Amino acid sequence: MEKNKEFLDYEQTVIDKKKTIIAYWLAVMVLICSVLIAIGFLTGNIVLVICLGIINVLFGPVTLFFYLREVKKGVFKAEDD
Repeated sequence: MEKNKEFLDYEQTVIDKKKTIIAYWLAVMVLICSVLIAIGFLTGNIVLVICLGIINVLFGPVTLFFYLREVKKGVFKAEDD
């Protein structure tokens, strides 16, 4: 039983490390996108408007899908005390 608990602790640690690495990569991507958007606004380039439109069309449904998945899990369900 104790060995199983140690394995679960190790497994949770590995999962936490993987999530941390993913979070760092996403933070870097957001930073890069922010800089690119700022450069686009400063130059007044029409490409920026087109790229933002494409991003909105692509990631709107993706965001909705993940939101509905979380709702199905019951993440936002209020607990009665």
